[in-house]
Parts: sequence; C-alpha cells; structure tokens
Amino acid sequence: MNDAPAASGFRIQFQPMEEGGVIVTGETVLDCARRMRVRLASSCGGHGTCMSCAIQVVDGVIPEPTQADADAFSQRRLDQGWRRACLVEAAGDFTVLIPARSTAAPVRTQVDGQAAEVDLDPAVKDYVIELAPPSMEDMEGDDGRIFHALAKLDDAPLLASAGDMDIGILRILAPALRDWKWRARISVFGGEVIAAGPPGSHALGMAVDLGTTNVSAVLVDLVSGESLAS
Repeated sequence: MNDAPAASGFRIQFQPMEEGGVIVTGETVLDCARRMRVRLASSCGGHGTCMSCAIQVVDGVIPEPTQADADAFSQRRLDQGWRRACLVEAAGDFTVLIPARSTAAPVRTQVDGQAAEVDLDPAVKDYVIELAPPSMEDMEGDDGRIFHALAKLDDAPLLASAGDMDIGILRILAPALRDWKWRARISVFGGEVIAAGPPGSHALGMAVDLGTTNVSAVLVDLVSGESLAS
C-alpha cells in the first residue's frame, strides 16, 4: 500500500468480510462502512460516546488517534492500531479489521405474517355514551355525567370520582363534549378514563413484538380487532 490518494480519497479494505473501496477524504470509517454496506456496529449512532464501533488498523497507514480515542484506549492498544470507526479518518491506504463484537447483527423489521383467529379482549375498553346537557335543574359536572352514563352500561367499570379520569381528558372535556353534541367515545383502562373522542372515531392500539433480531408491530382497531397496518 502507499500514501497516494485515490481519485477522491484512499483505498480501504475491510476484514474479514473482504470488502474494499475508496474512503472519501473527510469521511469517517463508520460512514464509509455504511456507504459500502459493511456491517459495523454503532450503538451511540456515531457520536463517539460508546465503544461498539472499535476497529483495528492491521495494515497500511495508521491514522493518528483523536483525543477522544487517546482517552478511551490504552497506549498499547493505540499502538496496535485500535480506533473507533466513528472518529477516525483515513491518512493513507489501509486495512481495517472489524472484530466480531463490532460486527452489527442485522435487525429485521417484520412486516408480514399469518393472520389467526383470536379472542378480542384488549386491556383498553371502549364505550359510546350519550349525555343529557346540563341545565339549571341539573348542574352536575361533565365528569360526573360520564361516570353516571358508564354506570348504566352492563359491561362498564364503576368509576366513582374525577380521580378516575386522566388529567389530560379533564382539561379538554368541557368544550369537547359540547362540540360532540354530548355524545362521546370513552376509553377506559384499569378503571380510569384515559381517552375520549367523538362517536365514530377509532380506538387504536399497537401490538409490538421485540425479538432478538426481529421487530414486528401491528396497528389494530381495538373495537373490531382488524389489523390496519404492519
């Protein structure tokens, strides 16, 4: 190898994957690896705050360490060519060894699957209620009207006080109920009113499965059980 730059940088070789190309002047090894689709871990997103992208320059011109790398590695490891890929730029043609611990495992997003019949029993329950508007003879608060309307439903939980309603709902409840003509969709979780909307609006939930290498997510209508997106 030599120090002469290629057309727009230097030659870089990634081991053990036997991938090579040109690292552009001013480009970090991590950015070069991403551009060349070489798997290289970067838990902190390339901000130099972790050690997941540690690499070793095993041949060619070893770049001078940044101050951050000088603080992170022992002098022995610096002399052996250890650097962090997110911080180091090329000083000449070189070969980089990516150790197994720095090889990024592929993370796949699961976007398909098989539908299966299941009993729909979400933790969040939805109820559509209709309230009598207040009058001079009936000056009960809006929250109390909701609690009493829910109490009349056979399958609704008994809510006793405003402490069973999320503060965010209480803040918008008065104008919202009037806009909705005293009809509302009320969502209840664990005995607490957590959401409210106009009749006909959807109560949606996200089912998420975090696996070792897969992440799957499905947007579900909590009333019909229909999967809307994945």
